[in-house]
Amino acid sequence: GWKGAGNSAQLGTMVLTAQCYPAHTGKKVFLKGTLDIQIIEGKDLPNLDNSWFTSKKNVSDPYVTVDLTVGGTSTRRLAKTSVINDSLNPQWNTKFRSEVCNEAESILFHVKDKDLLTADSMGSLSIQAEDLLTEKPITGFFPLMDNKGKPAGSLNLCMHYTFDKRKISNTALPMKIAPKVVLLRGYLHVSLLEAKDLPDLDKKLFFVSKDKSDPFAQVRIGDCVLCKTFYVNNDLSPMWQESFKVPICHESDEVHIEVLDKDFYSEGLLGKITLKAEDLLGGEEMNGWYPLADCNGRIKIYLKYQPKDDLKNVFEVPDCYFPMREGCRLKLYQDAHYPPLPIYKNVPSDADKVYDAPCAWKDLSHDLNNAKKFIYMTGWNVSTKCQLKRQGHDKNEGCMETVGELLKRKAKEGVRVLIMVWDEIDSTGLTSSCMNTHDVETRDYFKASEVEVALVPRVLPIGGLAEGPASSFIK
Repeated sequence: GWKGAGNSAQLGTMVLTAQCYPAHTGKKVFLKGTLDIQIIEGKDLPNLDNSWFTSKKNVSDPYVTVDLTVGGTSTRRLAKTSVINDSLNPQWNTKFRSEVCNEAESILFHVKDKDLLTADSMGSLSIQAEDLLTEKPITGFFPLMDNKGKPAGSLNLCMHYTFDKRKISNTALPMKIAPKVVLLRGYLHVSLLEAKDLPDLDKKLFFVSKDKSDPFAQVRIGDCVLCKTFYVNNDLSPMWQESFKVPICHESDEVHIEVLDKDFYSEGLLGKITLKAEDLLGGEEMNGWYPLADCNGRIKIYLKYQPKDDLKNVFEVPDCYFPMREGCRLKLYQDAHYPPLPIYKNVPSDADKVYDAPCAWKDLSHDLNNAKKFIYMTGWNVSTKCQLKRQGHDKNEGCMETVGELLKRKAKEGVRVLIMVWDEIDSTGLTSSCMNTHDVETRDYFKASEVEVALVPRVLPIGGLAEGPASSFIK
């Protein structure tokens, strides 16, 4: 029977239990298998958009979410339909399939009204999870109740649970079998290429009927977003064509590939793939089209885990702009700011040569002036006003030009000059930042020259460089 409906109804040979929202806690059971859900249609839903400042033709824009619940709290989102605009009798006819390995007391169906900034509850019902264990289809119209316990129309649905006998025995039913937690340490090679047939979660925005979902894709381990694509406006079959090489060192049981709808106030889930972290340890590639859970869409991806043990045991820092070179000269300086200190005879040197304390400013001036191919400067701060020639130096060696003038001159001579400095968030054309990086000042100084400048943020934005630092500039 339907508890709370005031009567009992026989559906075929099976009597099932449905409850009004908020759901009462029932018997907790363990579900291990496949749950097929079909959201067919709604009937006589309440109109939450009927107010004095809206058009008479404007009615609710309903969609449905499906969750597993324990103690009245959602523990897992199973499905979410698209939004049907301006309809109190919406037809979704949408099917979902979810692999479940969860404890549950009930399955909550929640009908909501999609608005610009909110999603108000229209009505809900819950079906006790123990009713699924018979493995018989649950189908028909079920009454919805609002938050005050009043009738709120009905929902036509079909649900069928199939127990996976291959993976778990009956004796193990009381135990919750969680995926194995493993340590992923190495690189995750990811390409998020494109998606097809995504659901449209966007309602008509300001009465613009062409408004659709704005999808982007991301890879997530736990609460950590490893990489994220840009979003594509109003497109249910977006093309991203983005690749990432992500260093990871995470303990986890699952890796999630998600497609979300970008809105300025929220990010709705369009579909996802959930991978067992343990399955990645073998190093096998995922390459091609894969169905998305919670929707009928699919996504084209490439994914491979490369453990640290498979990497070359070299001293070179990976993925540098310039590769590691051999035969370089290393010099140590006593002090870069003052004239050379007194010579100490007991300081060891190669081949019994007399030790000559080097001067950093003089050496830098000599090397920059005699560069033939490229000059690469990186660090905290590159001061364009600084003069490398200091008091006591031979005035006949070069001219008393500043670092900025010297680098511009070398760039005109055909030497490639690259500068990379910190991009401090509080550095602007008016302020030099709390770290005195002068990065914006350095960038602006070289704007009209052939010197290439990159401002690089010290803190990587969430989602990686795909997000793009707001003040980053590459000339």
